[in-house]
Amino acid sequence: MIRTLLKGFTALLIVIVIIIAWALTINKPQQHKFKHYSLPEEIRTLQQNWTADIRQQMSHTSFGSQILPLSWLLNLEHPYKPSMLIDAKNMEALGFIPQQHATNNTYGLPLGFSIDAKESEDWAGLTCAACHTAIVEFGAHKILIDGGAGQLDFVQFEQTLLQAVGLTLRDSERFERFAKAIPNIPTTKLKQALSQWHNKTAKRLAINKTQTPYGYGRLDAFGIIFNTVAVDALGVATNVRAPDAPVSIPVLWDASHLDVVQWNGSAPNKEPGPLGQNVPTALAVYGNIVMEANSFGGYSSSVRVKNLGYMQSRYYKLTAPSWPQDLLGELNQEQMQQGEKLYQAHCQQCHIVANNIDDKRQYTATLIPIESIGTDPVMANNFVDRRVSSGFLAGKNLAIIGGGKLADEVAPIDLVINAAAGVMLKKPFNTLSALAAEFQFNLPRPTLENKKVYKARQLNGIWTSAPYLHNGSVPSLWDLLTPEEQRPTLFYTGSRQLDTRKVGYQSTITEGAPLPAATTLFDTSLYGNSNAGHNFGTTLTAVEKWALIEYLKSL
Repeated sequence: MIRTLLKGFTALLIVIVIIIAWALTINKPQQHKFKHYSLPEEIRTLQQNWTADIRQQMSHTSFGSQILPLSWLLNLEHPYKPSMLIDAKNMEALGFIPQQHATNNTYGLPLGFSIDAKESEDWAGLTCAACHTAIVEFGAHKILIDGGAGQLDFVQFEQTLLQAVGLTLRDSERFERFAKAIPNIPTTKLKQALSQWHNKTAKRLAINKTQTPYGYGRLDAFGIIFNTVAVDALGVATNVRAPDAPVSIPVLWDASHLDVVQWNGSAPNKEPGPLGQNVPTALAVYGNIVMEANSFGGYSSSVRVKNLGYMQSRYYKLTAPSWPQDLLGELNQEQMQQGEKLYQAHCQQCHIVANNIDDKRQYTATLIPIESIGTDPVMANNFVDRRVSSGFLAGKNLAIIGGGKLADEVAPIDLVINAAAGVMLKKPFNTLSALAAEFQFNLPRPTLENKKVYKARQLNGIWTSAPYLHNGSVPSLWDLLTPEEQRPTLFYTGSRQLDTRKVGYQSTITEGAPLPAATTLFDTSLYGNSNAGHNFGTTLTAVEKWALIEYLKSL
């Protein structure tokens, strides 16, 4: 599959080369300077090779996501609370990080919200930082982790929006208050627009409905992307496949330095791989695309390709956060030394040690077959085994102007490649600008394809990214070093309070007590939620396990 993807984009690059001389004159996107920053003062940041200006711009730069009109977001009432939906406490309960007003955040939207123009109206959407920024709490301390594994409950956010709009349509008094706040649109037209949005969004949620809840910090991004393209954009209702393999939102530091990304190592970082990956992501987060049979000129879309290049270049510079000893406690040097030796003996064969000092560092990910690692296989199986109809794209080129012909039945990723190529082809100058901005070095071409594997990456910053394994089924590092049959089978997610000893967020269920507010139950017996596998280090003594954990904190 990797080789197919690379071949598919080669044809697109041939066209791009024709105007490469123009590309050489492109300046990389300008980094803005801000007088004010959105981040509340009580939230501390760590040194991750980003300035406050970069963080501010990354927090709200649009990549083309258009969820709903901005005026609606600002004026919708919460469906079951006596407050506005956008109120900080309500958004924080969904996993968002509250922000203050700033130059590029006039309305004080949560971190990761963006504003994008659509038909002369501002629409609200999400950008990378919504999912890929974390908050770690320890007592009263709050620490922002740039590029971290965010705790957003995306599905609950979608459902809350749908409920808020639905109630506004059904409750005349609620609608009257809403319409009064948006006086520039006639009430009849406003109600019609609300109804159309509600119907379209309800259809999207029905298409992506699953039996296993995602909860906080997880998403089946591949499944949602595949349905966005193969069902919605292509218009083939029978292509619906349940996005039933939720995985943890990954950290992004060093991702640009790996030869492959994604939990199953399916996406190459060799150019134009990163851009080809990020375009479908924008489409999955309510970006728009019009796919047509006669598409030699590409596909119209809302995706801001140039901005994607800028954001990729910033994530390339990002480094992992170091354990803040002044806040979380000093590391035990003797334990660390013992733990380092244990890491070299038991972990380093797969999880190489990162080197943040080298700006041009390159890493080759270790790809482990699912039968060897023993972790939940659903995500890997879905990617390799599923097939869908290619609809009106049957017989068309994989990458619009090259890359082989699409059969009547194809893997969903083939349609995603076609969509990404079409978006990039439609905006050749922006594509060149994006490639110029994000290019850093020529990564090696990966050779493994169409395999059911999971990626083992470097573990720097692992203290911020609980729960563990690709599907987030193990709540702490201590639990991960426990034999699989002894690991917790029920726990809750959504807490940001760090257990600095076990290294994981608070998650223990108290028998007979309700779950804490803004948390969701994780049941490892459900499909896609297995906590089995990765039985490495489980036979170490308790003393050795604590030493290994102490070393892992230091990475």
